[in-house]
Amino acid sequence: MTIKNKVRKIRAVLKEKQIEAKQADIGLLNLDLAQRAYEKGELQVAARLYEKGLASDPKKPDVILACAEIQAALGNYKSAEQYYLKYLDIEKNDVEVTRALAKLYVSFNDYTKALTLCKKLRNISDEKESNEIKSIIEQCKKRIKEQKNEDTYILTRDEFYDEVIKDHRIDRTLFKIPEKDLYHEHQEIFHFSRSGNHQKTKWGDGLTVRGIDSLRGYIISAIECRFVEIWVSGQLVYKAKLEAAPLEFERKRTRLKKYVYNAWIDFSQFSCGWHDVIVRALNVKGDVQENLTWKRDRIIVAEDLPKDIYQESDSNIPPLNSDAGLSVVEQVNALPSSINEASTHSFPGKLNRIAVIRADQLGDMVVSVPALKRLRELVPHAKITGVITPANEGLARSLNVFDDYIILDLPDDRDRRQRVMSAEKQDELIKTFSKYDFDVAIDLSVDGMSKRLLPMTGAPVTMGLGRGDCKTLDVEIVTHDPKTGNDVMRHSARTKLLIEAFGRWLDSGAHVERRESLNRDCLKEYGINPEDDFVVLHTGSRIKFTQWPYYTELAAEIVKETGAKVFFIADNPSQFGKLPAKDLEAGKIIYFDKLLPSDHFDALLSFCSVFVGNDSGPKHLAALRGAKVISIHSARIGWPEWGQEQGGVIISRKVPCAGCYLHHNPEECGQDVACIRKIKIEEVLNQVKRFLNQG
Repeated sequence: MTIKNKVRKIRAVLKEKQIEAKQADIGLLNLDLAQRAYEKGELQVAARLYEKGLASDPKKPDVILACAEIQAALGNYKSAEQYYLKYLDIEKNDVEVTRALAKLYVSFNDYTKALTLCKKLRNISDEKESNEIKSIIEQCKKRIKEQKNEDTYILTRDEFYDEVIKDHRIDRTLFKIPEKDLYHEHQEIFHFSRSGNHQKTKWGDGLTVRGIDSLRGYIISAIECRFVEIWVSGQLVYKAKLEAAPLEFERKRTRLKKYVYNAWIDFSQFSCGWHDVIVRALNVKGDVQENLTWKRDRIIVAEDLPKDIYQESDSNIPPLNSDAGLSVVEQVNALPSSINEASTHSFPGKLNRIAVIRADQLGDMVVSVPALKRLRELVPHAKITGVITPANEGLARSLNVFDDYIILDLPDDRDRRQRVMSAEKQDELIKTFSKYDFDVAIDLSVDGMSKRLLPMTGAPVTMGLGRGDCKTLDVEIVTHDPKTGNDVMRHSARTKLLIEAFGRWLDSGAHVERRESLNRDCLKEYGINPEDDFVVLHTGSRIKFTQWPYYTELAAEIVKETGAKVFFIADNPSQFGKLPAKDLEAGKIIYFDKLLPSDHFDALLSFCSVFVGNDSGPKHLAALRGAKVISIHSARIGWPEWGQEQGGVIISRKVPCAGCYLHHNPEECGQDVACIRKIKIEEVLNQVKRFLNQG
């Protein structure tokens, strides 16, 4: 029996026992919840619940094995090892589990332990030694020999700190490691990179998709995979070729490749609520095996965002024409790029109605007065509703902050040691909230149950102290007394800092900072005269795959259409040959591929007529100096976060996979970095001409 079948059998037994058990049996209840979480792919949640279930019976081998398997899947080597050893301490001659532990050791380069277990397998297995075990033994012997022959002596953790690090504030995680240590042996897997954004909705708490959205992932396989299919609630919604990419840092299995998909899907065709998703990779052998060639998931389809909220987000795709005869990808790529005006304001919607929750005692309201007064200063025209307990009503009405009130029935319960509210009361409260159409809901409790009320308000923007609970704005403010660990900041200061964070969201306060000591005389040596209008094209950026690829063509068009000089700062030598020779010879395009002195670079950005660049440091410096900046921004991170603030425009594209945060693994894009490559030359040129005409 394989490990997977063994675990399935365990779950079936557990489920049968849970049906028979009383609900008061917390141990079995946790196991039931763990099983459900595991089936939904929520491994972190399942791991915690299995551990809680194990607490009721620490020597239950079936549950110990489930814990081991989940920790191994999560990559938690030490935890997985401990659980496997704990299981084998009870079931000493379990061949399958012993083999699984040996493979775990190999995966994490612990070859001595793997070799010991493989030798044990010879004694406890009735079967003839498999080729797999022979291969593991040979590999372990080879790697152990290599390690012994290495020039450097490998210190244990304790030896390392005792012999090398004398000051324990030195952090070894900052050390550079040898390149060979970056390599490891990958496992064949099916990985979901994105299946929605985790949100709390009226249909449940889980991965949520809205409107035109993206499902991303990859398969690592030694067998060629050609196509991917995605089924939602039994309906085939996507089929496309898989993109093959080399597997970085693979030690020896050269046949392994990474096959990437990035599926843009219109989920508006589905009803709101939970849906089953199956993603299937079709390989040349026609193999069908869960978690290797296909994988299942559960997602929530929610209604699209309101028209007056988050409209600037690059993920917010306008409705598509289902009768256009074009795919979702073709229609999205045909959309014009977004021209976003730079601004210090980044709040994503309107501010007509605000709910402020202070669902606790009188003292909590007293220390919140500075925060409430500051909120009223920030949004003088908004209607603010106080969501308060009877204990706070008298003080709240005297503050001249709230326009109206919702009085909560949220009493303390001695047995639960917290405030409680029945399902009926919560339903009534949700209906009451819905009458207000709140834009923002703010919970001022530092550590209280009232944050559970935030999703009930229906506000698209929710804020509070502490991380988690699916808030839009989390502010974590914790101070520490070095001896007691207690907080040493006033409660009033923390609540006011939350409101100040809201204020900075409304307006960051950034402004132009010019250097009076700079003048443009230093630019003469580069061919820029005092009377010249010139455009700086800065073509580089730290993250190479997000560089816009059409700067050479843009340079030629600027000279042709406007007559302005172009100072072309090259990122690589190949760009020189793509620039018009006649413009280079005439000094209309000034090509530069060296490091400029700091003051000269600053002057270049300060006195240029227009600056065009990728999302990079020079873009921000040019904006700080007051230049008219055209920033060409990929959707890997949001332009409202990293676009310049002081002036100009940010050009971006709306794509369903916006917010991918890809950095070191650009091959996982799967859509040819459309968020950059589909920005057209004429779209950038039009903005250059606009700013040059403004003078």
